Amino acid sequence: MSSTVVHSSRIKSTNKHVELKQCTSAKSSTLYHVHLPHS
Repeated sequence: MSSTVVHSSRIKSTNKHVELKQCTSAKSSTLYHVHLPHS
């Protein structure tokens, strides 16, 4: 039972990590597109 809880929490933290990476890359590409015309 406890191993299932640990496994599910591990999946949640992995999903958070993936979402964070996607959000960061999306922000980076947006900043890139915003700053490209000015330079």
